[in-house]
Amino acid sequence: MTRSSANVLRQNARLSDQQLGVEATYTAGRDHIRVDGAVTSLAPADTAFQVTYTLPVDAKGWKWGDYARRERTIGTGRYAYITSRSLQQTSRYPFSVVSSIYNRRASLSLAMPLEVPRIARMEYGPAGLSITFDLAVSPAATLLGPRATFSFVLYTSEPEWGFRAATAKYYQLFPSSFERRTNPAREGGWFFQAARAKLAESYDDFGLGLNTLALGKSSGQTASTWGADQIGWSNERGIYTSAYNHHWAYYLGRPERYRTPTYQQTMAALQAAASAVPTTEAETRSRDEARAALVSTARDFNGRLLYEPYSIFLAFFQTHDDLGTVQMDWPETAIRYQSEGALTVAAGAGGQLDAIHLDSTSGMKRWGAADDYHRPHWARTTVPLTFSYHSGLVTERGILSMMQQLERMAQFTHDRGMFLSANFNAGEGGVAGYLGANFVDYFGIERGLPERADGSEGTTSDSFAMLKRSMAYQRPVSTFDYLLASSETPATEVEARLQQNLFYGFYAGGETTSELALATDKQAVFARYTPLMRELSAAGWEPVTRAHSSNPSVWLERFGDLAAGNLNLTLRNESEVRRTTTVTVDLAALGGSGTAALTGTERLGNRPVAVAVDATAGTASFTASLPAGTTRLITLAGT
Repeated sequence: MTRSSANVLRQNARLSDQQLGVEATYTAGRDHIRVDGAVTSLAPADTAFQVTYTLPVDAKGWKWGDYARRERTIGTGRYAYITSRSLQQTSRYPFSVVSSIYNRRASLSLAMPLEVPRIARMEYGPAGLSITFDLAVSPAATLLGPRATFSFVLYTSEPEWGFRAATAKYYQLFPSSFERRTNPAREGGWFFQAARAKLAESYDDFGLGLNTLALGKSSGQTASTWGADQIGWSNERGIYTSAYNHHWAYYLGRPERYRTPTYQQTMAALQAAASAVPTTEAETRSRDEARAALVSTARDFNGRLLYEPYSIFLAFFQTHDDLGTVQMDWPETAIRYQSEGALTVAAGAGGQLDAIHLDSTSGMKRWGAADDYHRPHWARTTVPLTFSYHSGLVTERGILSMMQQLERMAQFTHDRGMFLSANFNAGEGGVAGYLGANFVDYFGIERGLPERADGSEGTTSDSFAMLKRSMAYQRPVSTFDYLLASSETPATEVEARLQQNLFYGFYAGGETTSELALATDKQAVFARYTPLMRELSAAGWEPVTRAHSSNPSVWLERFGDLAAGNLNLTLRNESEVRRTTTVTVDLAALGGSGTAALTGTERLGNRPVAVAVDATAGTASFTASLPAGTTRLITLAGT
C-alpha cells in the first residue's frame, strides 16, 4: 500500500498461483471512500474469477436493510437481498446498508456506481460487509486488454434513517445518474397512440403525459407506422411524444408462422434475407437488418446463433459492441432505421418528437441473459467480460452489452434536446434489473402494481414499487395498466389502482383500444387524481421522510418539504382492516424551524386535518384513519 496524495492510497498485489495481478486506488472523501480496481491477467488465457472486498466489521445487533420498508436484525449467518431468477445472482439494489439505528451510532453502506455496470452482490456475513464481482479476462478482448475493472464506494449516512438515508446518499454521490430532464407540468400517464375517440377529447383529465407512436417500428415487431398523424395533435397540446424502438433482437418471420424450423432451415432463411436484392427502401432495410443480425447475433459455445421463437417470429439476440466493420453492425442498423427513421417520419408529418422509447430494458432476461461466446464480439466490448454459471466459461453477458447501446441512445436523444423513455420492466427478482437506470429519463412499468407481486421470489407490490421509485428518484414513472382500459373494470377498481399509484408518486396509463370507451365515471376518477399526481411529481419524492407513522401498518412517503412550501405526505393502508395512525413530523429537518402553526388538508376528500405543533420538541403531529386498501394525501403548509 502506498500513498500518492493526502487522500489517495494505492494497493498492488500479485497472485502468482492464479497468474493474476490486482491493483486498487482508494480515494477518500469527507464521508465516503471510492475504490477503483482492476485485475490483470499475467497469462494469455481466458480466466474467470470473483473479486471480493470485505470490510471486517462486527455488526451483530445492527440492522440489515432489504429495502426502505423492511429490515432485519443481524445475528449469526449471512444477510443479503439477492435476485432469484438465475444461477448467477445480483443484489436487487446497487447498494446495501447495515445500520445501528437504535443507538444512532453508525451506518455503513457499499455501493456500485451505475455508470460502471458489473455483475455484483453485496452481503453481510461473519467476515463483515462485502461486495463481490463476477469478472473475466481474455486475450480476445483486445479493446479492453487483459484487464477487468470494477468500482465501488464505501460510505456512511444517517443511521436513524437506515436504508432510506443510504438511498439519499447514493443520489448525492452520483447526481448525474439521476438527472431530471422532463417538465412535471407536461408529465403524466404513458399511453400508446392516445389520440383516439374520447381520450382525444379528454386527454388532460386522463393525465396523458407520454404518447408513444410507431414511426417505422411497432410493438408488434414489424416495420410499421401508426400514429404519425397524432404528432401534431400532441405537439399542439404540449404532450410528450415518443417513438417506439426495440434494439435488443432481430425478428425474422417464421416461414410457417408458429412452426419452429430447424437450425439449418433458420440459417438458410436468414442468409436468404441478407442476400436479397432490394428494389425499395423497405426491402433495403430488411436486407440490412438481416446482414447486421448475421454479424451481431450472440452465439452459444458451439458457435450457433442464439434465437428463440417469439410469436410469429424468431427473435435473434443481438450484442451491442461497436464492431468497427465496413458492413453495418446491429447497433448502428437499429439507430439508423428505428431512431433516425422515426425522426424522419415525424418531420414528414410536420411534427417533432420529444423522445425515443426503448422497449424491454428488462435486466438479465431473454437477450439480457444471453451468454455470447463469439470471440470477435469480445474484441470490441467496452464492458469487462464475466462467466457463465452453467458452462463455467468466459462469456459476454447480454445485459452488460445492452448498457453500451443504452448509453448511445441516451447520448443520441440528449444531443437533440430529447429524452429517453423505456420499459424499465424487470421484476424485482430479475438479475441486474436496475442496470441502465442512469440512462433512462421516463420510466415505464407494464401492468398494474397489484400484478407485479410475486410471492415465489419474495416480491410484494410494495417492494417492487419502491425499487422502481428508488432507481428513478424524482424522474417520472408510469404504469401501463391494461386493466384500466378494460370495459369490465369498474370505476371503483380504477380508483383503487390510481390510489395505489398515487402513494408512490407514479402516473397511470394504459391501452387506448376501442374497448377503452372511458365512461364518464372513469373520466371523473382520473380527473381527480391527475392534478395530484403532477403536484407530487413537481414536489419531488424524497427517500428520507423526516416523519414517522406510529402504526407500522400505515406506510408513509414524502414529496417536497416545508421550505419549498409543498410538503406532501402520502399514507397507505395495505391491510384488510381500517388502520389509525399518528404521524409525527420533524419540522426543523423539513425547513419548518420556528413554525408556530400548520394547516393540514387531506386532498382526496378536500378535508381539513388538525395539526398540533410542539414548539419545544420541534415537531408537528396529526392523526389519520385509513380504510383497508386505501391511500391518503396530506398537504401541510405554514400559516
